[in-house]
Amino acid sequence: MLLRQLKRFLVLSPSDRELCLRSFAALAIIDAGLRVFGFQRLVHHFPVARSLEAEVNLDDLARARQYAHWLATAAHHHVVDALCLHQSLALHWWLLSNGLQSQLRIGVRTSGGEFTAHAWVELGGQVVSDRPGWVANFTPLTRLDGTLPRWDRSSGTPSRAKPTSDVDSMEIQWRH
Repeated sequence: MLLRQLKRFLVLSPSDRELCLRSFAALAIIDAGLRVFGFQRLVHHFPVARSLEAEVNLDDLARARQYAHWLATAAHHHVVDALCLHQSLALHWWLLSNGLQSQLRIGVRTSGGEFTAHAWVELGGQVVSDRPGWVANFTPLTRLDGTLPRWDRSSGTPSRAKPTSDVDSMEIQWRH
């Protein structure tokens, strides 16, 4: 199986091989960053986009989706358990590094008494790292400054209490 994967890698174009390798490295860096610094401190050190233009062209969207594809592929074969949060953080980091003002989104839902969360990336208001239909199943959190609203597990909605929890300390079942 490893030999077959190596053969598939070697037939890729040089640019796709580079994106594949960058994806593996990015996921490892994000995983290490989350373990060492936690979500809030890691995101605080992300680059600021050089361009704050809200309009995104089709080439930017295609490039973002290509990055997301390679991150998902690398996550599938990686030794790191790189679920949606890792992939979304890596994609968000890449896009910001390329001067694109992407938005990291985290959404939550309850289903069958289980509290789940999902992370994705949007560029120009369009979901680039996931299927929009899947993302629609989650209620996006309005703040991503490291704090999350308290979640009323019985009703499945955010409480009106002042946000005090952060992603590092919440017990969340990450999906995807």
